[in-house]
Amino acid sequence: MNEASGIFDDYSASSLSRQEGEKKDSKGLMQKIKDSGVAGIIAFGIVQLGFWVGTFPFIVLAFYKVSGHFPDFNSQEDMAFFGGESFAFVNVLRLAAPFRIGFALKLVPWIQENVVDRLKFKERDDG
Repeated sequence: MNEASGIFDDYSASSLSRQEGEKKDSKGLMQKIKDSGVAGIIAFGIVQLGFWVGTFPFIVLAFYKVSGHFPDFNSQEDMAFFGGESFAFVNVLRLAAPFRIGFALKLVPWIQENVVDRLKFKERDDG
């Protein structure tokens, strides 16, 4: 019995360290966005806006495929089902956060050249 509990202890410890590593990676990526200045913030905003605007039609389409009709926002039953589906879907999508941050980082040079430099945003001096 001690061997089995040791296996589970090792598994839970490795699982926790993996989760902590993922959080550190995500924080490191967000720091890169912040370090990119105005271009990083604009790129991140564009990616987030596009992602969440695209998510709503996908959730509505999934509701239609499951229930056979589009959600009636006046129906309590449809709203409860739609809310539950949305909650589950958004929690699964949280796994994609590092990919969205990475995509935003890939957009930074383009945003810098085509938006920030053209509009001549100035970096704030804190000194």
